[in-house]
Amino acid sequence: MRPLIQSLVGLLALAGLFGCGEEQDRPSQIDSFRILAVRSDSPFASPGARPTLEMLTYDGSPAAPRPIHTLWIGGCLNPEGDLYYHCYPALHRTLAALSDADLSAEQVPSGVPDGSIGFGTAFNAVIPADAITSRPRGSGVVYPYGVLFLFYAACAGELRHVPGANPATDYPVGCYRPGTSQALGQDDFEFGYYPIYVYETLVNHNPVISSLGFDVAASGAACTADIGCGPDQVCGGQGVCIPAVAACSAKEAKDCPGYALGPSVDRSSVELALSALILESRAPAETLWVSYYSTGGLFDKDTRLINEPSAGWSGSYEGVWRPQVGGGREVSLFAVVRDNRGGVAWARQDVWVK
Repeated sequence: MRPLIQSLVGLLALAGLFGCGEEQDRPSQIDSFRILAVRSDSPFASPGARPTLEMLTYDGSPAAPRPIHTLWIGGCLNPEGDLYYHCYPALHRTLAALSDADLSAEQVPSGVPDGSIGFGTAFNAVIPADAITSRPRGSGVVYPYGVLFLFYAACAGELRHVPGANPATDYPVGCYRPGTSQALGQDDFEFGYYPIYVYETLVNHNPVISSLGFDVAASGAACTADIGCGPDQVCGGQGVCIPAVAACSAKEAKDCPGYALGPSVDRSSVELALSALILESRAPAETLWVSYYSTGGLFDKDTRLINEPSAGWSGSYEGVWRPQVGGGREVSLFAVVRDNRGGVAWARQDVWVK
């Protein structure tokens, strides 16, 4: 399995900025089922709020398209040390209300508390009214807070309880080949968590992507397969005109032409990085970065910095994509922008490779 641990995503992405050489399995390459991002419409929430979470997924498996089953498990409030793995006993208790048949049918039995279980790529969480007051105020905390952990799992098979799973240490649900006891691995199953921090007054907004530019322009107008778009455009699978570029058969990606993909991120997306322990008078600016993903071809860099507290705003953070891929297919390119307090935004550009 390849667990997508949400709080580590930023560290791994930033570490990639300083990596060197070609990787065998680069994060930007989508060649299996992937959860690319999870976001909340309120990265910081208030007590009693009902934030909506969304998941960005893509199935790059040769077996696609195929059904993907997605499960959300909510309700782990203020675990010891704010550590996600102390939530495992609570996850087991919540999942005990569902049978394997319930998981397969994606149905929530009556009597399960609202905000505890959900299915699909969107989920409405419920922030308890006592999320802050039920938590002892620790030393050095200037903004009292709570934290609610939301867990998720997405499976290109059947979601079931894991037989013999240890409630203290094991994730309670697994992904299995339909009709068998064979557990599926990281190409077909991803799971992880998203922490929502709860404050009375502090807020954090998601970054804002006002547009997504690509070197070859396309109208984006609605179209049908039998009606042409314009020069260097085709009608894409989403029913809009998309840019078309030539395939490249060079052995090295660097020998293929490069096409810039650049999200236009509003500078207002950079907020003061206030948190439980940081006063406004001492708060630095947020760190923002963008991660690039493609279903074919390669990006020169997986991740680019947009804003860094000491260096400030970057004038160049676009990704360079090279079509080192066979022709006659559609490729999807993604830009996912994150800040270091849980804010997330994304945009997608489809390209036809001739």
